[in-house]
Amino acid sequence: MLRIVICEDEEITRRRIQASLEEISIKNDIDLEVCLSTGDPFLVYNYAHESRVDILLLDIDLKNENMDGLELGNRLRKIDKNVIIVFVSSRMERILQVFSCNPFDFIPKPSINPHLEEVIIRIIENKMYTPHGHFVKIKNIVVNLDEIMYIEKQLTKAIFHTTNSDFDIYISFLRLFDCLTDNFIQISKSFIVNKEFVVNAYEKNKIIILKNNEELYYSKKYIHEIDKAFVTIN
Repeated sequence: MLRIVICEDEEITRRRIQASLEEISIKNDIDLEVCLSTGDPFLVYNYAHESRVDILLLDIDLKNENMDGLELGNRLRKIDKNVIIVFVSSRMERILQVFSCNPFDFIPKPSINPHLEEVIIRIIENKMYTPHGHFVKIKNIVVNLDEIMYIEKQLTKAIFHTTNSDFDIYISFLRLFDCLTDNFIQISKSFIVNKEFVVNAYEKNKIIILKNNEELYYSKKYIHEIDKAFVTIN
């Protein structure tokens, strides 16, 4: 999931941007969340210190005498050099100034869409790997592999159990493995597990314990792969 923050002091424009993002999400099957929408740059700055921000949609001329959008962008760049900053502004004469914080793009007001849609799609296509997570596209759905604890097969669909929520995609395990990294191993016909979330494996009961204390049963067929992946099985 892409976590997006909007910092824009005009409430009408904030609502337009958020509505556009909802339309883009539905139209393109993009999993995104607007986790903060505000005109207060200090609120955004404090939020970025405590929570993950993947994309910041930022107005340059904020009505705040102590911090404008450009200064906020530069401050956030010091916190996270990989946060994706997109400026949204009618002040085209300031476009050269924004390059100090290495923005991804500049969207002119008032015609926010379809430029915003094009920018979001380019971010997904060109920004797959970030310290915030390993993003891949599985059947047009953007997935952060680092958040997946395990994947469960139910008939023709795969259920993704993540640290935030669960969702499903109609795809076979065979095709799914082409999208996954070496962190994922199959432990039975029904389960693929992310090794990063495994804390123990017990041969006697043939179960694997995850960090959230869930227990998954594994099959004898996969014992060698499991033993190799986890070094030892109790």
